[in-house]
Amino acid sequence: MLEPDSCSNCLAWGLLFMRWCGGCNSFARPGPHSPCTGCRRSGPLRKGYCRLCWCQARTQAATTGARAESLLPTLRHHQLFFAHMAPLWERVERPRLPKYERRGRPRKPDPPPASPPGGWLQPALFEVCRDFTRIDPDQHAGPDDPWLAWARHTAHRLGEARGWPRKIRLAVDRALIILMSQHVGGDVVRYSELHPALQPRRLNMELTIEVLDHIGVFLDDRAPSFEQWLERKLDGIAPGIRRDVEHWARSCTTAGPGPSPVTRTRSGTTSTASGPC
Repeated sequence: MLEPDSCSNCLAWGLLFMRWCGGCNSFARPGPHSPCTGCRRSGPLRKGYCRLCWCQARTQAATTGARAESLLPTLRHHQLFFAHMAPLWERVERPRLPKYERRGRPRKPDPPPASPPGGWLQPALFEVCRDFTRIDPDQHAGPDDPWLAWARHTAHRLGEARGWPRKIRLAVDRALIILMSQHVGGDVVRYSELHPALQPRRLNMELTIEVLDHIGVFLDDRAPSFEQWLERKLDGIAPGIRRDVEHWARSCTTAGPGPSPVTRTRSGTTSTASGPC
């Protein structure tokens, strides 16, 4: 059974599993064991001062608003404390910064408000399948492109309303730069075009498609799963048999309520068992 004891390094009182408390074990990693500049006690130091001096400086800094490091040379006493309890400087309420600001990275500004591009449109002479895999979002982004601005503004509104994490927002924004940086009025973005460009980059295709669908430029050109299944089943069958089997299979899937037309008898002299396809 553990008994209360005093930490041999910072003198904190509490239930200790080792010779030092948990805070001193973490504090001891950075530096050597030498006499402290403030209290002259020998132990692990950080910038020349032991953990007991640092705890006292942080306690005074929490009440005065000064920096703890600037108070270290002025210490004249030490207030002892209990081990494994939140000290005074941790109990003071402070605004918690976002992770990217704590790491020193500036917050990416929100896209400016935009409206759907209008005006006269030039219809395409013929359809061309575009290759978005050659577009580099770091080089080909058009900051003045009205369609890209409209898409980014729509993505920002959707992300704010649905609580997209910052990582998801950045991924969708990068995908929109690839797909919309060279967009002109009247064009559409097909699934067969965006999949080869976004999937290798591991960008979120589902949310990107949702944004494109909101602004009316997405075209899903994927074949229905039934068509793919039927094509596999009919592969290699003679044309005459294939035609009748294909008609029967489509009739089974498109038949409305009531008996299927395939199961009806052709005449009164023909007997056919009725049942679902």
